[in-house]
Amino acid sequence: SLTVVNLSRNRLKSLPVTLFHHCKELSEIDLSDNGLENLQEEFLFLHSKSLTVVNLSRNRLESITPHLFAKVSLERLNLSHNALKQFADLTSLHFLCIDKTNLKSIDYSNNCLKTVISELSYCHALKEIKLSNNSISHISNKIFNLKGLETLDMKWNNITSIPDYVFSSTVSTNMTLDLSHNQIEIVE
Repeated sequence: SLTVVNLSRNRLKSLPVTLFHHCKELSEIDLSDNGLENLQEEFLFLHSKSLTVVNLSRNRLESITPHLFAKVSLERLNLSHNALKQFADLTSLHFLCIDKTNLKSIDYSNNCLKTVISELSYCHALKEIKLSNNSISHISNKIFNLKGLETLDMKWNNITSIPDYVFSSTVSTNMTLDLSHNQIEIVE
């Protein structure tokens, strides 16, 4: 049974809904550097309950169906270098963060995000959040409730001010925060 599938650097534009149905032991999949425009097939990973790593970077994704990762227990999700305008909706985050508590790393860098939704704060296992090269203008205070967060990368965004809670004692003591290359004018 397949455990790792690498289909990166091809010309895939879509995937058959049953592609991974017989891959029950699949733990890693790399679909990066393709031409995938949408993954609206909520049954794509339905039988891949062992799936922990998904790389969908460098595609043309604009949205992701809410239930795409409903049956898996991801640890790392890379959605960088796409055209995503918002986080996978609240239903997706519910599946990824509340029902399944394993998500440790999420990469949404180089997309078109304008806000960081506070629901990420429900992803208690998160250690790394990459949000660089987006259009984010505000830092949500709830993101700093993640006690195990080690890296928050928000460089190359449109942040103009840093709220004082960023430097509060409740923020993880071992955290690296990168706010370089923003438009910061004031620390509130």
